[in-house]
Amino acid sequence: MKRDSAQVVSSAANVDSSSETNSATSIGPSPELCAAKRKHSRAYALLGLAILFEVCSTTCLKLSAGCTVLLPTLGVFCFYSVCFILIIYVLKYLPLGLVYGIWGGVGSILTTVIGIMLFDDPFTVVTAIGILTIIGGIALLNYAQTKHDA
Repeated sequence: MKRDSAQVVSSAANVDSSSETNSATSIGPSPELCAAKRKHSRAYALLGLAILFEVCSTTCLKLSAGCTVLLPTLGVFCFYSVCFILIIYVLKYLPLGLVYGIWGGVGSILTTVIGIMLFDDPFTVVTAIGILTIIGGIALLNYAQTKHDA
């Protein structure tokens, strides 16, 4: 049985109009909630990017040899500038304590790893315990935030 395009369009319009009337009674997230979750996800992605810029800046601090090497010294200022601009945006959507805890904690862990890999910084049992403690603290901050949002 063939249907012409007018019948297809007409039946599609009927489905659309019936779904509009049922959308008020349907169970699912509202468009506002979906938009808020997208902004929340975007804020976490930008926080991750800010952390990477912070780690790059901190690495440049080491490479600058007390601001005596020009290129890494310029990198410090450029990377920190981008980092803080991103943090300012992230703070519009996420709480200060959570942002700063994740930023400082993950940044510290990544900087420690870079120090061990590139600059022969020591890695000891105490270092490992410190990293695990930071991870636990970040997990608790996130858990507290999700409990508060619920």
